[in-house]
Amino acid sequence: MSSVDDLLILLNDWRHFPAYQLERRVDLFVGLLLPRVISNLFAPASDLRVIPEFPLHKGKLGVSKQDDNRTVNVDFAVFSKRPDRRVFLLELKTDAKSLRTMQLKRMAHARDVGLQNILEGVREAGLASRDKRKYAQLVWALHDVGCVQSRLEFEHLRLDERSSPALAAHFRGLEFVGGWTTVAPELLLIVPTRDCTKDLPKRICKKFTIIDFADLAKEVRGEGDLGAVLARHLEEWATHKAGHANPWRAADSEYTGQDELSRSAVPDYPQLGLKGTVTETGDIIGPALPEDHWESNLR
Repeated sequence: MSSVDDLLILLNDWRHFPAYQLERRVDLFVGLLLPRVISNLFAPASDLRVIPEFPLHKGKLGVSKQDDNRTVNVDFAVFSKRPDRRVFLLELKTDAKSLRTMQLKRMAHARDVGLQNILEGVREAGLASRDKRKYAQLVWALHDVGCVQSRLEFEHLRLDERSSPALAAHFRGLEFVGGWTTVAPELLLIVPTRDCTKDLPKRICKKFTIIDFADLAKEVRGEGDLGAVLARHLEEWATHKAGHANPWRAADSEYTGQDELSRSAVPDYPQLGLKGTVTETGDIIGPALPEDHWESNLR
């Protein structure tokens, strides 16, 4: 697992750069362990299916006109078939600055409208999309879960033998399995610390189960070498904010003009042998980010 540790150390280094978004890269590691995390936290479950960047149809959410086929994506949708049918919509944040009230409101709308509207939104987005083959992959995943079925034997369709119009016909033939249509999605939000949500509207936060990095580290630590390595980094990311690291290793650093108190106040990065970035007066500083730096999930 040394190569995985090397990758996470590199991510830990790169997250301090102005335009780098850690959550866009670390989602792979979280996604690998997400089935075990969901099972541990919510109930023993099998047949969990994780789907990344799950599209939510704006029209079906009721946040736009009904015929608005644009989508917003949630980081993960997790479908559980046993022991009960459950759906989790999960957003992963590695920095409090990337939290957006509007994004969370849309997820709350998705919970309120229910799974049938969400699945109908997948169908409508697929019909409107120029990349119907990728929506076909998503529909096949939902068919595997058991949420949808097709009158046209959709599961036997071969992409290399069909055109986009043929795919559209199969999308129109989709039906939604009754046992799933009444399921209300459950909302999860992973953040470095619970403090990150303090400025968000409480009425929105109440609809989410908040999982901080300490919680996540506890759940993944026992999941083999990958879990142990990821847990160690999660704990560091929760403790030390991006931008607060000295780019020089401690052994090569010169703290001229600083007293011992200002040095000891700088946070440690034991894995990298780094200390926080400081001014000559000992103040900890971070990079200035433009207001529009953090991208939404709008597609």
